[in-house]
Amino acid sequence: MPIPFLVASGIAPDIIIRKYLRDSNGGIDMNVLGRNRPPVEFTHTVPDGSELLLLGITFILIDKKVDPNKFGDIDILDNGVTFEFRDGSGATIIDLTDGVSIKRNADFVMIDSGVFSRLDGNANSLLSTSWKASGDSEPIILQPLSQIVMGVRDDLRKVELFRAIVKGRLVPL
Repeated sequence: MPIPFLVASGIAPDIIIRKYLRDSNGGIDMNVLGRNRPPVEFTHTVPDGSELLLLGITFILIDKKVDPNKFGDIDILDNGVTFEFRDGSGATIIDLTDGVSIKRNADFVMIDSGVFSRLDGNANSLLSTSWKASGDSEPIILQPLSQIVMGVRDDLRKVELFRAIVKGRLVPL
């Protein structure tokens, strides 16, 4: 449920959102049987009539062991996971990994503004990383119908859990 938020006195309110990246069926779990071409894509689309002031994206990866040289606890991926922003026509406007896919846990450093990893009581490991727009430059404003896209290009079914959630302010135009 969006949370109404007043930016400043006299300015129209915008809405704080927290939205999972979802596949074409609405699923949020990215531990799927991916494929190289075309990848299985998980997206969030900015609604028509609004802009998204992107605050960040948080990634959660849980598996038996989070080894820097594996993806979760599976071997290094052959093709990897892609992460990009697209405009309303589907053209890539920002490739957040600069053409180098995320193939192992250590690769999350490419997009990270803070990687956290720990071992829990069930002998599972947790990797949590966040990409924050404010850590790199001015906030990123995504136009209506722009998309945030992660593409899964390998078999991730053996990973316990892999998800991503977008945080931002939805500003009506």
